[in-house]
Amino acid sequence: MRGSFGRAALSTVLVLFGVAALVAWLVCSLALRALEDGPAFASAAGNMASSPVLRNEVATRASDQVLAKLAASGVDIEGLGLDRVIRSLTSAAVTTPAFQAGWNKAALDAHDEILAQLKEPNRKAAPVSVNVDVVALIGGTDSSVTPIIQGTLGDKTVAVVPVQVASAQQFNDWRTAYRVAVFGRSWFGIGGGALLLAGLLLSPRRRWFLPTALLLLGLCAGGVALALHAIETQGPDQSGNAGALARDVITRVGLTDLIPTATTVAWAALAGAAVLTFIVLASGGRRPAAPR
Repeated sequence: MRGSFGRAALSTVLVLFGVAALVAWLVCSLALRALEDGPAFASAAGNMASSPVLRNEVATRASDQVLAKLAASGVDIEGLGLDRVIRSLTSAAVTTPAFQAGWNKAALDAHDEILAQLKEPNRKAAPVSVNVDVVALIGGTDSSVTPIIQGTLGDKTVAVVPVQVASAQQFNDWRTAYRVAVFGRSWFGIGGGALLLAGLLLSPRRRWFLPTALLLLGLCAGGVALALHAIETQGPDQSGNAGALARDVITRVGLTDLIPTATTVAWAALAGAAVLTFIVLASGGRRPAAPR
Protein backbone atom coordinates (compact mmCIF):
# COMPACT_ATOMS: atom_id res chain seq x y z
CA MET A 1 0.00 0.00 0.00
CA ARG A 2 2.78 2.41 0.95
CA GLY A 3 4.67 1.54 -2.23
CA SER A 4 1.57 2.18 -4.33
CA PHE A 5 0.94 5.54 -2.63
CA GLY A 6 4.57 6.58 -3.06
CA ARG A 7 4.49 5.70 -6.75
CA ALA A 8 1.23 7.60 -7.20
CA ALA A 9 2.66 10.68 -5.49
CA LEU A 10 5.88 10.57 -7.54
CA SER A 11 3.90 10.01 -10.72
CA THR A 12 1.74 13.04 -9.98
CA VAL A 13 4.81 15.21 -9.34
CA LEU A 14 6.39 14.08 -12.60
CA VAL A 15 3.18 14.77 -14.49
CA LEU A 16 2.95 18.23 -12.92
CA PHE A 17 6.49 19.14 -13.94
CA GLY A 18 5.95 17.61 -17.38
CA VAL A 19 2.80 19.65 -17.94
CA ALA A 20 4.53 22.81 -16.68
CA ALA A 21 7.39 22.18 -19.12
CA LEU A 22 4.95 21.78 -22.01
CA VAL A 23 3.18 25.03 -21.08
CA ALA A 24 6.57 26.76 -20.88
CA TRP A 25 7.42 25.37 -24.33
CA LEU A 26 4.15 26.78 -25.68
CA VAL A 27 4.88 30.19 -24.14
CA CYS A 28 8.43 30.30 -25.54
CA SER A 29 7.35 29.16 -29.00
CA LEU A 30 4.51 31.64 -29.40
CA ALA A 31 6.44 34.55 -27.90
CA LEU A 32 9.39 33.98 -30.22
CA ARG A 33 7.16 33.56 -33.26
CA ALA A 34 5.46 36.88 -32.53
CA LEU A 35 8.74 38.67 -31.81
CA GLU A 36 10.39 37.36 -34.97
CA ASP A 37 7.43 38.47 -37.09
CA GLY A 38 8.52 41.85 -38.45
CA PRO A 39 5.06 43.23 -39.41
CA ALA A 40 3.60 42.27 -36.03
CA PHE A 41 6.49 43.98 -34.23
CA ALA A 42 6.17 47.11 -36.39
CA SER A 43 2.42 47.22 -35.81
CA ALA A 44 2.86 47.14 -32.05
CA ALA A 45 5.77 49.59 -32.18
CA GLY A 46 3.64 51.93 -34.29
CA ASN A 47 1.44 52.52 -31.28
CA MET A 48 4.40 54.22 -29.61
CA ALA A 49 4.07 57.12 -32.06
CA SER A 50 0.95 58.33 -30.26
CA SER A 51 2.74 58.51 -26.91
CA PRO A 52 3.36 62.06 -25.61
CA VAL A 53 6.60 60.76 -24.12
CA LEU A 54 7.97 59.66 -27.48
CA ARG A 55 6.71 62.71 -29.33
CA ASN A 56 8.28 65.07 -26.83
CA GLU A 57 11.59 63.22 -26.91
CA VAL A 58 11.79 63.22 -30.71
CA ALA A 59 10.72 66.87 -30.97
CA THR A 60 13.24 67.98 -28.34
CA ARG A 61 16.12 66.01 -29.85
CA ALA A 62 15.33 67.21 -33.38
CA SER A 63 15.11 70.83 -32.27
CA ASP A 64 18.32 70.65 -30.27
CA GLN A 65 20.25 69.09 -33.16
CA VAL A 66 19.08 71.63 -35.72
CA LEU A 67 19.63 74.62 -33.42
CA ALA A 68 23.10 73.39 -32.45
CA LYS A 69 24.04 73.05 -36.11
CA LEU A 70 22.69 76.51 -36.92
CA ALA A 71 24.59 78.03 -33.99
CA ALA A 72 27.80 76.30 -35.08
CA SER A 73 27.29 77.78 -38.55
CA GLY A 74 27.23 81.30 -37.10
CA VAL A 75 23.49 81.88 -37.45
CA ASP A 76 21.99 84.39 -35.01
CA ILE A 77 19.35 82.10 -33.56
CA GLU A 78 17.96 84.57 -31.04
CA GLY A 79 18.04 87.51 -33.43
CA LEU A 80 16.07 85.59 -36.08
CA GLY A 81 13.75 83.98 -33.54
CA LEU A 82 14.66 80.55 -34.86
CA ASP A 83 14.52 78.78 -31.51
CA ARG A 84 10.79 79.34 -31.24
CA VAL A 85 10.23 78.56 -34.93
CA ILE A 86 12.15 75.28 -34.91
CA ARG A 87 10.62 74.03 -31.68
CA SER A 88 7.16 74.97 -32.90
CA LEU A 89 7.76 73.08 -36.14
CA THR A 90 8.98 69.92 -34.44
CA SER A 91 6.16 69.98 -31.88
CA ALA A 92 3.67 70.18 -34.74
CA ALA A 93 5.51 67.64 -36.88
CA VAL A 94 5.30 64.81 -34.35
CA THR A 95 1.49 64.97 -34.41
CA THR A 96 1.19 64.45 -38.18
CA PRO A 97 0.50 61.26 -40.16
CA ALA A 98 3.92 61.76 -41.75
CA PHE A 99 5.57 61.22 -38.38
CA GLN A 100 3.48 58.10 -37.79
CA ALA A 101 4.54 56.71 -41.17
CA GLY A 102 8.17 57.65 -40.57
CA TRP A 103 8.17 56.05 -37.14
CA ASN A 104 6.58 52.87 -38.49
CA LYS A 105 9.31 52.58 -41.12
CA ALA A 106 12.03 53.27 -38.54
CA ALA A 107 10.55 50.65 -36.21
CA LEU A 108 10.43 48.03 -38.98
CA ASP A 109 14.06 48.76 -39.87
CA ALA A 110 15.01 48.60 -36.20
CA HIS A 111 13.24 45.23 -35.79
CA ASP A 112 15.64 43.48 -38.15
CA GLU A 113 18.64 45.08 -36.45
CA ILE A 114 17.40 44.31 -32.94
CA LEU A 115 16.64 40.70 -33.85
CA ALA A 116 20.10 40.29 -35.40
CA GLN A 117 21.73 41.70 -32.29
CA LEU A 118 19.64 39.49 -30.01
CA LYS A 119 21.04 36.48 -31.87
CA GLU A 120 24.62 37.78 -31.77
CA PRO A 121 26.43 35.97 -28.91
CA ASN A 122 29.53 38.18 -28.99
CA ARG A 123 27.80 41.56 -29.12
CA LYS A 124 29.39 44.09 -26.79
CA ALA A 125 27.17 45.89 -24.30
CA ALA A 126 25.73 48.95 -26.04
CA PRO A 127 22.43 50.85 -26.07
CA VAL A 128 19.89 50.33 -28.86
CA SER A 129 18.25 53.22 -30.72
CA VAL A 130 15.58 53.79 -33.37
CA ASN A 131 16.59 56.44 -35.91
CA VAL A 132 13.99 59.00 -37.01
CA ASP A 133 14.52 61.03 -40.20
CA VAL A 134 14.55 64.73 -39.23
CA VAL A 135 14.39 65.88 -42.86
CA ALA A 136 11.08 64.09 -43.35
CA LEU A 137 9.97 65.16 -39.87
CA ILE A 138 10.45 68.92 -40.21
CA GLY A 139 11.28 69.67 -43.82
CA GLY A 140 8.02 68.21 -45.09
CA THR A 141 5.89 69.88 -42.43
CA ASP A 142 6.00 73.56 -43.36
CA SER A 143 6.88 74.91 -46.81
CA SER A 144 7.79 78.27 -45.24
CA VAL A 145 10.91 76.86 -43.60
CA THR A 146 13.78 79.12 -44.69
CA PRO A 147 16.46 77.86 -47.09
CA ILE A 148 19.10 78.07 -44.36
CA ILE A 149 17.11 75.69 -42.18
CA GLN A 150 16.50 73.36 -45.12
CA GLY A 151 20.22 73.36 -45.80
CA THR A 152 20.93 72.49 -42.20
CA LEU A 153 18.41 69.64 -42.31
CA GLY A 154 20.25 68.26 -45.32
CA ASP A 155 23.40 67.83 -43.26
CA LYS A 156 23.85 64.12 -42.55
CA THR A 157 25.11 64.86 -39.04
CA VAL A 158 21.75 66.44 -38.18
CA ALA A 159 19.38 64.48 -40.41
CA VAL A 160 18.75 61.60 -37.97
CA VAL A 161 17.39 61.66 -34.43
CA PRO A 162 18.41 58.55 -32.49
CA VAL A 163 15.77 57.58 -29.91
CA GLN A 164 17.26 55.18 -27.37
CA VAL A 165 14.85 52.34 -26.65
CA ALA A 166 17.14 50.28 -24.42
CA SER A 167 20.23 50.89 -22.36
CA ALA A 168 23.19 48.54 -22.64
CA GLN A 169 22.11 46.67 -19.49
CA GLN A 170 18.48 46.47 -20.59
CA PHE A 171 19.46 45.05 -23.96
CA ASN A 172 21.67 42.45 -22.28
CA ASP A 173 18.63 41.46 -20.20
CA TRP A 174 16.58 41.18 -23.41
CA ARG A 175 19.24 39.02 -24.99
CA THR A 176 19.36 36.74 -21.94
CA ALA A 177 15.56 36.36 -22.05
CA TYR A 178 15.73 35.65 -25.78
CA ARG A 179 18.32 32.90 -25.26
CA VAL A 180 16.21 31.32 -22.52
CA ALA A 181 13.17 31.39 -24.81
CA VAL A 182 15.14 29.82 -27.67
CA PHE A 183 16.38 27.09 -25.33
CA GLY A 184 12.84 26.54 -24.08
CA ARG A 185 11.47 26.27 -27.61
CA SER A 186 14.09 23.63 -28.41
CA TRP A 187 14.05 21.52 -25.24
CA PHE A 188 11.07 22.18 -22.96
CA GLY A 189 8.75 20.16 -25.21
CA ILE A 190 11.10 17.17 -25.22
CA GLY A 191 11.68 17.41 -21.47
CA GLY A 192 7.98 17.71 -20.76
CA GLY A 193 7.21 14.67 -22.89
CA ALA A 194 9.90 12.64 -21.12
CA LEU A 195 8.54 13.59 -17.70
CA LEU A 196 5.03 12.64 -18.73
CA LEU A 197 6.25 9.28 -20.00
CA ALA A 198 8.07 8.64 -16.72
CA GLY A 199 4.93 9.61 -14.82
CA LEU A 200 2.88 7.19 -16.90
CA LEU A 201 5.30 4.30 -16.31
CA LEU A 202 5.31 4.94 -12.55
CA SER A 203 1.57 5.41 -12.19
CA PRO A 204 -0.05 2.55 -10.23
CA ARG A 205 -3.45 3.41 -11.74
CA ARG A 206 -2.80 4.27 -15.35
CA ARG A 207 -6.47 4.62 -16.22
CA TRP A 208 -6.40 7.89 -14.27
CA PHE A 209 -3.24 9.15 -15.94
CA LEU A 210 -4.86 11.09 -18.80
CA PRO A 211 -7.59 12.71 -16.67
CA THR A 212 -4.95 13.78 -14.16
CA ALA A 213 -2.56 15.07 -16.83
CA LEU A 214 -5.32 17.02 -18.58
CA LEU A 215 -6.54 18.49 -15.30
CA LEU A 216 -3.04 19.71 -14.42
CA LEU A 217 -2.56 21.01 -17.96
CA GLY A 218 -5.80 22.97 -17.75
CA LEU A 219 -4.85 24.47 -14.40
CA CYS A 220 -1.35 25.43 -15.54
CA ALA A 221 -2.51 26.92 -18.85
CA GLY A 222 -5.33 28.75 -17.09
CA GLY A 223 -2.92 30.19 -14.54
CA VAL A 224 -0.65 31.41 -17.34
CA ALA A 225 -3.58 32.96 -19.22
CA LEU A 226 -4.75 34.83 -16.11
CA ALA A 227 -1.25 36.10 -15.35
CA LEU A 228 -0.71 37.30 -18.92
CA HIS A 229 -4.13 38.92 -18.99
CA ALA A 230 -3.23 40.84 -15.82
CA ILE A 231 -0.08 42.11 -17.55
CA GLU A 232 -2.02 43.11 -20.65
CA THR A 233 -4.65 45.07 -18.72
CA GLN A 234 -2.02 47.25 -17.06
CA GLY A 235 -2.14 49.50 -20.15
CA PRO A 236 0.72 51.10 -22.07
CA ASP A 237 3.38 53.08 -20.24
CA GLN A 238 2.73 56.73 -21.06
CA SER A 239 4.69 58.30 -18.22
CA GLY A 240 8.19 56.86 -18.55
CA ASN A 241 10.85 57.24 -21.21
CA ALA A 242 11.26 55.69 -24.64
CA GLY A 243 12.93 52.65 -23.05
CA ALA A 244 9.85 51.99 -20.91
CA LEU A 245 7.67 52.28 -23.99
CA ALA A 246 9.90 49.85 -25.87
CA ARG A 247 9.60 47.29 -23.07
CA ASP A 248 5.84 47.70 -23.27
CA VAL A 249 5.90 47.11 -27.04
CA ILE A 250 8.01 43.95 -26.76
CA THR A 251 5.78 42.65 -23.97
CA ARG A 252 2.63 43.22 -26.01
CA VAL A 253 4.13 41.66 -29.11
CA GLY A 254 4.86 38.54 -27.07
CA LEU A 255 1.28 38.49 -25.76
CA THR A 256 -0.27 38.67 -29.25
CA ASP A 257 -1.12 34.97 -29.53
CA LEU A 258 -0.28 33.76 -26.04
CA ILE A 259 -3.41 34.77 -24.15
CA PRO A 260 -6.02 33.34 -26.54
CA THR A 261 -3.96 30.19 -27.11
CA ALA A 262 -3.37 29.57 -23.39
CA THR A 263 -7.06 30.18 -22.69
CA THR A 264 -8.12 27.73 -25.41
CA VAL A 265 -5.68 25.09 -24.16
CA ALA A 266 -6.94 25.53 -20.59
CA TRP A 267 -10.61 25.11 -21.43
CA ALA A 268 -9.97 22.22 -23.82
CA ALA A 269 -7.81 20.39 -21.27
CA LEU A 270 -10.32 20.88 -18.45
CA ALA A 271 -13.16 19.69 -20.67
CA GLY A 272 -11.12 16.66 -21.72
CA ALA A 273 -10.31 15.88 -18.09
CA ALA A 274 -14.00 16.02 -17.16
CA VAL A 275 -15.04 13.74 -20.05
CA LEU A 276 -12.30 11.18 -19.36
CA THR A 277 -13.08 11.20 -15.63
CA PHE A 278 -16.71 10.42 -16.41
CA ILE A 279 -15.68 7.62 -18.77
CA VAL A 280 -13.31 6.06 -16.22
CA LEU A 281 -15.91 6.23 -13.45
CA ALA A 282 -18.63 4.86 -15.70
CA SER A 283 -16.46 1.92 -16.68
CA GLY A 284 -15.46 1.14 -13.09
CA GLY A 285 -12.56 3.40 -12.12
CA ARG A 286 -11.19 1.31 -9.27
CA ARG A 287 -9.54 -1.53 -11.17
CA PRO A 288 -6.65 -3.48 -9.72
CA ALA A 289 -3.39 -1.57 -9.65
CA ALA A 290 -0.80 -2.18 -12.35
CA PRO A 291 1.72 -4.92 -11.55
CA ARG A 292 4.76 -3.77 -9.56
